[in-house]
Amino acid sequence: MRIGPGTLRPVLDAASRFIDRLTPLDQVALVAFPEPGVRVDFTNDKVRLRRALQRLIGHAPRSTARRHSISVSEAIAIQDRGDRFVFTDVVARECQASRDERDNDRCTREIDQESMEVLQEARDDSELSRRGLEQVLGQLANVEGPKLMILISEGFLADEL
Repeated sequence: MRIGPGTLRPVLDAASRFIDRLTPLDQVALVAFPEPGVRVDFTNDKVRLRRALQRLIGHAPRSTARRHSISVSEAIAIQDRGDRFVFTDVVARECQASRDERDNDRCTREIDQESMEVLQEARDDSELSRRGLEQVLGQLANVEGPKLMILISEGFLADEL
């Protein structure tokens, strides 16, 4: 459920506007994933909440050593569905046409390997987020009264519903 550094600012601005509209009776907690992230227990202290928001940073993809740009949806298509059309499109986009057959073969193998890595990272991130959400929901169950939970995310891979 990572939010990239380039898209975090509008999210933080919206969260700040939400905080502005709270009444003194409203209690708000902030939990940032992945753990350990910024965390504020229930409070009505708007200044404390805004300071916590300012400490949030976006998370770039974990692996920056990749040579190719492969999206999670492409990785799913290639690895889980064996979609040869998507694989061919990614190879055509990412592997510059070369007269050297070995370079093309190497690039094709890299696409296959990197798509596995992209998919595994997405699954790992989703599992960490799922566990964190379960923990937060368990804690919310112990809080008396009505509750509102706002989840902000750029995406969440759910293999099984």
